[in-house]
Amino acid sequence: MKPLLVAESAVVGMAGLAFLVIPSAAASIMFSSSLNNPVGTFVCRGFGAILLTLGIVCWVWRKTGQRRTTTGLIGAMLLYDIAVVVVLLSAHSTVGLYGVGLWPVVVIHLLLGIWCLVGLIKVPGLS
Repeated sequence: MKPLLVAESAVVGMAGLAFLVIPSAAASIMFSSSLNNPVGTFVCRGFGAILLTLGIVCWVWRKTGQRRTTTGLIGAMLLYDIAVVVVLLSAHSTVGLYGVGLWPVVVIHLLLGIWCLVGLIKVPGLS
């Protein structure tokens, strides 16, 4: 599961850093929309801090040999990946938000979610 945690760490950590440091640019890439008020900027920065934290947790935990805890982390990342896909598809279909980064992010999180699911199915004692 080490390669999966490295991939999750890279994707989530870089997105988190972008939303934390340059929230307007990150929002513009994802949704072709600017942040119109300070609240949006702070919410994006909070979101970025959470993502950066998840990325760091995945990076640190990639070396652990503790199957039970790693399985829990992979399960949490599966939930996160599914939630991102659902939220972004909802933003596109209900509000019409789109941006150059929307579809690549949807595909990346869909693939990471599938990888997480496969990783969980292959763990002995879970099936």
